[in-house]
Amino acid sequence: MARYRSYNSIANSFYAADRIRNIVKSPLRDTEESSIMESSYSAIIEILKVLSEFSPERHKGMLDTVVEKSRLYNDTYRNLKKHINSSRSKGIDIGGIIKTLAIIKPTLDNRHRATADKILKIYEILTN
Repeated sequence: MARYRSYNSIANSFYAADRIRNIVKSPLRDTEESSIMESSYSAIIEILKVLSEFSPERHKGMLDTVVEKSRLYNDTYRNLKKHINSSRSKGIDIGGIIKTLAIIKPTLDNRHRATADKILKIYEILTN
């Protein structure tokens, strides 16, 4: 049985290496909405997903957590950057601050997320 697990681990290593090679070799696209830097972040997240998928069971939980946090922070960064660039010409207003708070809320810890939820709810009540 131990021999089977060793062979399985070796095979998974080859599969993971091939998929990572394909991710790295894929052309980076520079579109209007994403830069090469953002494409690099996406590639890193994809590589982490592959490593998580083919890793031994004892490491999967930790890697899944890392992949999810990386994706969350990447999405938050991208949305925040887009929001700040679009609001740069408008100046600072309460709506922009509230939208910024809503964007960063997923990255906050539980106590700060609860506070952000309360602020967003109060703003919603006052504006409606």
